[in-house]
Amino acid sequence: MLSRGAALCRVLVLLGLVAAVTPQKHATAFLDVSARQNPLRRDTDLLPDDPDDKGDEADGGSLQFLLVTTFAEGAAGTGKVWVVPESDPGDSFMLVSGLDVPTGVCFDKNNNFLYVADSGLEGSNGRILQFQIDTNLRSRFILADYTVATIYSGPSPYDCWVDAYGNLYFVDSETNSTAIVSYLDLWSGVADRERVLYQQSESNRQVSAPVALQVEDSRTVFFVNNLDPEDAGLLNEASARSRSLNAGGIRTDLRVVRRPWGLAVTNSYVYYTTDDGSVWAYRRDDPNLYLKSTQFRQPRGICKGGNRLYLADFDYGEVFSLSLGSDQDREPKGVVRIQGAYEVYCLND
Repeated sequence: MLSRGAALCRVLVLLGLVAAVTPQKHATAFLDVSARQNPLRRDTDLLPDDPDDKGDEADGGSLQFLLVTTFAEGAAGTGKVWVVPESDPGDSFMLVSGLDVPTGVCFDKNNNFLYVADSGLEGSNGRILQFQIDTNLRSRFILADYTVATIYSGPSPYDCWVDAYGNLYFVDSETNSTAIVSYLDLWSGVADRERVLYQQSESNRQVSAPVALQVEDSRTVFFVNNLDPEDAGLLNEASARSRSLNAGGIRTDLRVVRRPWGLAVTNSYVYYTTDDGSVWAYRRDDPNLYLKSTQFRQPRGICKGGNRLYLADFDYGEVFSLSLGSDQDREPKGVVRIQGAYEVYCLND
């Protein structure tokens, strides 16, 4: 794996005791499963005055860093989060280690919170973890400290996204649900304060093992179903502001047999990866489906950074970039090799 110039600092969190260490460049946080939940203890007097103040959307701006998750299948504690500078991918470094199956990662660039969806090993619960980041979004992305908050504990949290208000959205593939956690609860580091927006029921079959989501303009949730995509819908969209369970209504954009994994939403297209090694582009304004690429083995996460797409291939152990648009990209460009690359998140300024 790549770790040029990386200085590793081991931080032990044992029996509820948090050892805080002054951050160093390219430092790595090693998680211990005995870490107690929510050790942040933030001063409530510093809560934001107006939680309705809107910041920047996550997908706007130019690409500065790629965040890449990795793990070895079935091996506890092998999961990591890597930081890949756009300016020099060869200077990639580990930010977090000690995870199990980190299948999702997202960043709140308005409040500098990093979230990792660790879907967990078979037979055990997963979790969503929160880290505080020290960054200027251009030349620095390191841990501000080494405290960790467990925001959610559940069967299989698979992916996440943060809107312009700092609210966290995530999908749990085992509970067949899409949920939201408000920024105020996230700021305080309170556990398990999620509100389920959409969930499979007798009257709602359109949420079926969702594995990826993205929130557009803090209004619309797009998600892909990994099970029964022909009937439940491969690509669905719904209101991000539903006031009660399943009240917002879900619209199905695509019904296709192939099982999807990653998702990237742009103004013109929705891109998704499938288990047959392909990348597809769905045109939004005049609905049509295009085969974008067939050059992969196990494509998983995909995101838009600047004017390119970035994709992680779990089998190749590499992150690639592709052109935007619907034209078939026969020669994806290799960006960085990281063994077990699974999810990729484009951190735009």
